[in-house]
Amino acid sequence: MSASPLVVRRRPSWFGVPLRFARIVGETLAGTRAVHAYAGKPGERERTEARKIVWAQRMLAQVNVDVRCVGAPFHDAPSILVGNHVSVVDIPVVMAEASVGFVAKAEVGRWPIFGKAVIAVGTVLVERGRAESRRAAAEAIARTVEEERRTIMVFPAGTTSLEETKPWRWGTFTIAAERGIPVQPVAISYRPLRPAAFIDDDTFVGTLSRMMREPRVEAVLELGEPTPVVDPEADAERLRAWVRERHLARLAAWRTPLTDESRAWLDARRS
Repeated sequence: MSASPLVVRRRPSWFGVPLRFARIVGETLAGTRAVHAYAGKPGERERTEARKIVWAQRMLAQVNVDVRCVGAPFHDAPSILVGNHVSVVDIPVVMAEASVGFVAKAEVGRWPIFGKAVIAVGTVLVERGRAESRRAAAEAIARTVEEERRTIMVFPAGTTSLEETKPWRWGTFTIAAERGIPVQPVAISYRPLRPAAFIDDDTFVGTLSRMMREPRVEAVLELGEPTPVVDPEADAERLRAWVRERHLARLAAWRTPLTDESRAWLDARRS
């Protein structure tokens, strides 16, 4: 994989950050109202989905994110997307390219202003430690794909990380196996990585502020082929390995430093 050139832009001034936040808040409030106005009305589904995509694109513009898709196309039938979770902007990055719903941890829905937007775009919120919440989420995923005929994206690790080292939970894969729903892997990578990442003690506002100070943040979505799930546990690990390999390979091509463990793991996969 060859590294694509990164266009050099002037680093934005700190003075522009408050104005950009004001624009994000304004766009988010307007987008939330627009989605609520049309959601569920007969004949308005396409219009609602189009408004979600426009909102995602406008938000990403405020944090200097350019999105590029590579690999297989998005599956043309309702399916479940599974991928690595890196940043607070993972949802708008994917949503800017396709009509997709999401599963996220419940605390995301409690974020000021943005939590309402996350709920408005059809995100299924899950209390990770509660079995009844996980069962409700499983039912919501199946309903979204089978009855609403919409694709939904899940981050099976359940948390953000730089290199996707945590094993994936395989509850989503059990749903896919039981219902015959195809699963499509998505590797999400950012350049530069650390300003976009939401890890450790990072805050939502702090992460967006870092991204606003970057001349450009490149986000790449690499999609694999849709696949049926036969063995939920084994297929979860197989697809996690594919996503991690594609993510680490892109970071290596961009000369982003990797941990020794990830470098060794990637070398072993390549050999």
